[in-house]
Amino acid sequence: MTSRERIRILLEGKLPDRPPLYDVIRNDAVIEHFSGGKLNRKTAASLVPLAHERALDATKSFFRLPNFQAGTTEVTKDGRKVTHQKWTSWCDHRVYASAEEYAEAKKALTAEPCVWCDEDQERLTEVIARWQALQRQYPALCQDLEFPGPARLDNIFSEVGLEAFSYYMVDCPDVLHRQVHFHFEKITQAVEAADLPEEALLISEAADMAFKTGLLFPPAFLRKSFIPGYTRFCDAVHRKGRKVLFHSDGNLTEILDDLVEAGIDLLHPLEPLAGMDPGEIHRRYPHLILLGSIDVSQLLPYGTEEQIADRVKRNIEAAEGMIMIGSSTEVHNEVPLRNYLALHEAVLDYRYG
Repeated sequence: MTSRERIRILLEGKLPDRPPLYDVIRNDAVIEHFSGGKLNRKTAASLVPLAHERALDATKSFFRLPNFQAGTTEVTKDGRKVTHQKWTSWCDHRVYASAEEYAEAKKALTAEPCVWCDEDQERLTEVIARWQALQRQYPALCQDLEFPGPARLDNIFSEVGLEAFSYYMVDCPDVLHRQVHFHFEKITQAVEAADLPEEALLISEAADMAFKTGLLFPPAFLRKSFIPGYTRFCDAVHRKGRKVLFHSDGNLTEILDDLVEAGIDLLHPLEPLAGMDPGEIHRRYPHLILLGSIDVSQLLPYGTEEQIADRVKRNIEAAEGMIMIGSSTEVHNEVPLRNYLALHEAVLDYRYG
């Protein structure tokens, strides 16, 4: 059974031969093991996707390549410093003199009517063409398709930082809701305008909105614009006959009913140390397909191979097979190769029926 067949069957609510593997690999040893090559500046662009194709059934829509000069910086167009580490980058927050200055800047960005235009269509066409090129190059790997659009919620708050964003939720909430609305209007229009490739099984729309113990924002704030916008987006994707994958780290308990009602079909990455238990979530939403669930904060870096294999088996059975197994965010460099292989082999060895 191919990866794509495996995922199609699961999306139909049936059990394939084994659980699919879904993950993001940002780990030198794992990449070198599955690609068979040595990771360096010259080889990274070919080895990273090759390792994903050989190790997994599915992954995100893009491949992040390592930076071999950790600590290097660059400056964005708006003057913020970006610091690059091996597999991550961090951008300084943008500082506005006042809530009024912030509001004026964002009103200007969202002043135009949300009308689909030739420039939007060109951008969409380019994104789909690049995605299709990757699919042709790595046909054994199923990748999400993410639609281009204005800043999404986590980009909006990360630009200024949570402290400033919290003040803006009080001082100019309508401006924040307008940006969220603008994002969803555009990506919904993109879905409607898209000639979706047959290979595009999973449509991804992420928004990190939680941390270990709960939401970053009050549920009432999310229900004002985010949930209605996500509902329109899901409806558009479903009219195209595709499934929606929602990603957010952290504990989503307070808003999960709303997200499921909005129409999400798949949920990633289920952080167990944040209280996202696959068995409990499956009992509440038996039709929801779960992704991830194997703790990468403690278990994968520091656990034994036996503990990891046992947890893989437990999570598969707790979700009654409605799951794609992987790490609870990404396979980072602190995960020993032997521990990732314990996860990988436990999934390959598991058989339904």
